Amino acid sequence: MQKAAGYTPHANVMDARINAARSMLSNSSKPVEQIALNCGYSKLSVFLQRF
Repeated sequence: MQKAAGYTPHANVMDARINAARSMLSNSSKPVEQIALNCGYSKLSVFLQRF
């Protein structure tokens, strides 16, 4: 099921994760791997591919 904007629920979740990561990267001194884990990515490599 797509929302009115044309995004699937999965795409919305992925977008929210990336936006959260972007904010944390800009406003935190945490390591990138920790930010990836905090945003729901189990592996840094997957996070880097998506980002």
